[in-house]
Amino acid sequence: MIELSDFLEQFFDRADLRRLGESLDITLRGGKEDMIQSMMGSDLTGIELTLLSGFTKYGLQSIARRLGTRTSGTNAEISTQILELIQIPRQHDRKVHTILLNRGRVEKITINVAYLLETFFDKESLQDLCRDVELPVSGTKADIIDRLVRSKQYRLQEILEMFDKDELAEVCELLSIRPSFLKSNTVASIISALKEKEGRHAHHEKPVEAIPPVKQTDSEKPGQFSEVFAFLKDYRVQAYEISSRIIEDELDQALVARFGRLNVSRQVPVTGGRIDFEVLGVGVEVKTPSKMPELRQMVAQLFDYRRTYNESLILFLVNAGAKPKDLANYTRQCKQHGIEVIIKE
Repeated sequence: MIELSDFLEQFFDRADLRRLGESLDITLRGGKEDMIQSMMGSDLTGIELTLLSGFTKYGLQSIARRLGTRTSGTNAEISTQILELIQIPRQHDRKVHTILLNRGRVEKITINVAYLLETFFDKESLQDLCRDVELPVSGTKADIIDRLVRSKQYRLQEILEMFDKDELAEVCELLSIRPSFLKSNTVASIISALKEKEGRHAHHEKPVEAIPPVKQTDSEKPGQFSEVFAFLKDYRVQAYEISSRIIEDELDQALVARFGRLNVSRQVPVTGGRIDFEVLGVGVEVKTPSKMPELRQMVAQLFDYRRTYNESLILFLVNAGAKPKDLANYTRQCKQHGIEVIIKE
């Protein structure tokens, strides 16, 4: 084995060191000793991708011979043999999730909201995101991305859930993980991989895995659930105004008339807040969303409620103006996690 500093001293001249520094975005000055010292004190993330890239096959064979390792094979095979003998300081930057070699330079990629918005969204799509959360839409693409990131209106998981399978597959490729057949599982795998690479648990994110898995099919759910679900599915909202409070009051009367006051409770304290109704042990949450932030908050709230009710949870939704695409996206998330959804237009 050979220390990296000793390897650089033996096999690199000043021109080689300068090339290596440029590939890592490190500015090196002074004599060879000063350059090596500066290099060793810098961030060397990804150095294995570019350390030997400037050598010809003859040069690689010469290095391999002096290090006492095999000299036959392709350039890549000889380089691998050499790298295995070099003790490279292992630095772990929690902000860097993957490393690529792009035109001779090491590119460190942090997969965060800003990166996803820059890579997968055009300016018009970014402006739509701004409109959904009532942010200004003016400026360059960079200005809009900065505005969205600073607003903290969109979490990483929410951005990923907007992607199609091909876009998610691209992110998986960056992280060297395999996409799942189910989109929700792919998103969960990406978030899990990011946390693993960061070496810490991000408390502000709630990965999909944290939600108990769906075990029951509709036919296996308790009879009380089927009874409550059938009643709500057939129920016609009479309210003259789309307001959660008005619709809740109307539903309260209808549910009590059907199931009896002893079997209907309102504003029941549960994990994550208070659910609107509990009917025969079934949780029923009433929502009247008009825009994306309300849908996003709705899903997070229901995921918390599911910890109490498992599969016995119903979302009774009356659309108050939310975009059909957003409505479909967020209600699909609910269904994927065992929450039954009833939509009244």
